Amino acid sequence: MAEFLDLLDDVDIVERVLRREAVVRRRTHPLNEYDDRDFLTRFRLTKPAVEALLGHLGRRLDRLHKYGTSVPPMIQLLVALRFYATSSFLLVDGDIFGLHKSSVSRIVARVSRAIASLRPLFIQFPAGRKANTVQREFFEIAGIPGVVGAIDCTHIPIRSPGGQQAELFRNRKDFFSINVQVSWNSGNNDFP
Repeated sequence: MAEFLDLLDDVDIVERVLRREAVVRRRTHPLNEYDDRDFLTRFRLTKPAVEALLGHLGRRLDRLHKYGTSVPPMIQLLVALRFYATSSFLLVDGDIFGLHKSSVSRIVARVSRAIASLRPLFIQFPAGRKANTVQREFFEIAGIPGVVGAIDCTHIPIRSPGGQQAELFRNRKDFFSINVQVSWNSGNNDFP
């Protein structure tokens, strides 16, 4: 029995030696670290816009852990914005935040849900006379009938079409794509 207890003591000593110490990483604060131009280039929003967005997100991003290792809401927002700007966990991971890509993934999902919850405050389609006015103005600009709103465009990657016109399909990120715009048609095509 004494030999067994001695063995347990040895195991306990080995476990203590093998335990990894907690790694505390220095987290930079990009609002202070970058000038306005670099900040805009990196996050695609101005500093005041980021602060306003964080004000709207409120406590949705607060996550306190018992070990005090939570990522502050501002850093969570900036991690997500950096991911949106680059579309890459790799550029965010080793970039400026010192976070593992699994943490970045969870943060991007959390911030995306929080931002989506603000939809009723910021996305409102016109109705009635206002919808007719918007449809008419959009038709005058783009020649597409019945549109009351356009959200954004995106680049869909394609293979080079070849020929003399091929370079017309190369985008600013240096790959071939077609720029696609999504629009919503109200079904009211009373004009032109």
